Order: sequence, then C-alpha cells, then structure tokens
Amino acid sequence: LTAAHCVENGGTVSLQRGGKNWVGTCTHAPDYAANDTADWALCDLTGEVAGVPYERVNQDAALLAGKGTLQLSGFG
Repeated sequence: LTAAHCVENGGTVSLQRGGKNWVGTCTHAPDYAANDTADWALCDLTGEVAGVPYERVNQDAALLAGKGTLQLSGFG
C-alpha cells in the first residue's frame, strides 16, 4: 500500500532487501482520478517480504463497517 501519486496506475515497483528482489504491479484507488483525496495504490508483489512488519488490508467486504471514515496518512 502506497500513495497513488508515487506510482503510475498499472506501473511496477521493485524492492530489494537482504539480497532478494520483489516486483509488483500497482493499481490506483478507483476514485483517485476524480478525487485526489483517494491518494492510495495497492501494489501486488511477486511474493511475501518476510521479516518486515506491515499492516494487512481487509479484502472481505462482509467485514467492512458502513459509513465510517478511514484516514490514511504517510510521509515523503
């Protein structure tokens, strides 16, 4: 998960850590083109990056709370 303004929609990213490499394809938030506050992209990597703590993003619509507000923030 990263900021949409940092990657092209459909673009690729690459990561290196401890002599290992990962590549991923990034997809912008569905509303980003029309709403710059939806400034996030999800990048699907070729494999798990072990040993790095990260947050999990829920992908089960049945677990979503309705009418809530989620604020994503970052730096850089």
